[in-house]
Amino acid sequence: MLTRRRSFTFASASALLKGKPKKKLGTATTLERLSDSQIGIRYHNTIVITYNYDGSIVLNNGGWTTPTTKKRINDFTNARIHQKDFVWYITDSNGTKPFINGMKIDNNGDVLPVS
Repeated sequence: MLTRRRSFTFASASALLKGKPKKKLGTATTLERLSDSQIGIRYHNTIVITYNYDGSIVLNNGGWTTPTTKKRINDFTNARIHQKDFVWYITDSNGTKPFINGMKIDNNGDVLPVS
C-alpha cells in the first residue's frame, strides 16, 4: 500500500483524500487533513510532514531519528535526509545542513529561509 518516492503538494494530497479526513498510506502511516490549509502525514503519533496551502512543507521527526521516520520524509517529499554519526542532515541545491524540526522546504526539497 505504501507508495515509494511520491512527493505530494497540498493540492495532490487533497485530491488523494477525496474529501475524506484521512487515508492509510502504509504501516502506521496516514495522510490526514489537519485544517483547511494543512494536510499532514502521520507516522505512528507524529505528524512528520505538513503540506501547507501556500506550497511550503514542514518537516518534523518528533525526536524519533529512526530509519523509518527518515524514510517517510524522504518517500513523501523531495527532501533528501541522511544520517551521519547519529545526526540527521538535509541536502538541497545549496548544500548540506543539519536537520531541524519544524524546518520548511519548498516542493523541490530546498530549505526555505526562516522568517
